[in-house]
Amino acid sequence: MLKNLALMGIMAGFCVNTASATETGNESRFRFTGELLYLRPTFDDTYYAVHSPTLDVESPGYAVKRYNCDPTYEPGFRFVAGYRPGCNKEITLAYTHLDASHSTSVLPEEFNTVSAQTGSPEFSGQFSRINFPGRSKVDFRYRRIEALYTQNVFSDCGLNIDLGIGVDAADLQFQQTSTFKNDDNPFGAGSTGSDRIKSDTKGVGPELYFSLNYPLLQNHWLCEGTLSLRAIGSASLLVSKSRTSRLDQITNDLTEEVEFVYVDVHKQKENRLIPALHSRVGLAYSYEFCCRQAEFELGYQFSSYIGALARVNFQYATPLSYTTYDNYDIQGVYLSMSLNF
Repeated sequence: MLKNLALMGIMAGFCVNTASATETGNESRFRFTGELLYLRPTFDDTYYAVHSPTLDVESPGYAVKRYNCDPTYEPGFRFVAGYRPGCNKEITLAYTHLDASHSTSVLPEEFNTVSAQTGSPEFSGQFSRINFPGRSKVDFRYRRIEALYTQNVFSDCGLNIDLGIGVDAADLQFQQTSTFKNDDNPFGAGSTGSDRIKSDTKGVGPELYFSLNYPLLQNHWLCEGTLSLRAIGSASLLVSKSRTSRLDQITNDLTEEVEFVYVDVHKQKENRLIPALHSRVGLAYSYEFCCRQAEFELGYQFSSYIGALARVNFQYATPLSYTTYDNYDIQGVYLSMSLNF
């Protein structure tokens, strides 16, 4: 978190970039963009515990409440560098960075105990109806690099439509660690169970790009400029390699020695094709700043990597493991600042 806040400070200080470039006439050849992102990853299943009514006390209603460890919005950043060779073409290179973690816990209550709902059946069975807290932490990382070649294909009545092709690369990491404590023997040291899931997917592939820009109004009073509606969409198909790990173990609280290991799957490799969809909708305001064209844009974005998150799961009737695939989704607000040279 501190690292991301420092990066946000750097972004805020250098949101207006300076560079020297060769220009032909009055046409701007280079574009530099810095973006502040406030994004929330959305994972299909972070379910780890439930509140279960106690067996020895008559509880007011037999209701079971489940708990997830869903991340909140976190700060990130994005850089874009573009070059316009002419004829309404542009070559761009972009880098996106998001790195954060989120943790939560569930506590026993007067009429409710805590039951683990993650890990193998043997593991979760050891931590059923316990009177100790259950905790879970999600760590995630998102990196994306884009190289695009775009061409304006329509320009009439203010409406501009661009199409493009390029290369898209992504680094998607997810780890969830859930811990539970049990101490049936009041004279014993007690034990702590830990279930850790990790998915690491990296991929690269072709990308198709589409953008639409339509002016809404012009301002002639202060900082004369144009307010426009902008929509961007892209789709890619990534040739990816996934590494999946899972560890279920119980540790002695006194000696910190591992007492029992139920599951130990380490970096199980798999090659896959992963479709990815990206979209953005925002309002952009462009104006002249120090004889240069500047632009601010505020909007909302959504990205989905379909089936990119791999998990090792288990049958509840038989001790068999299998891999499931969930979407790695990211959405949130972006603030973009550009300067053309």
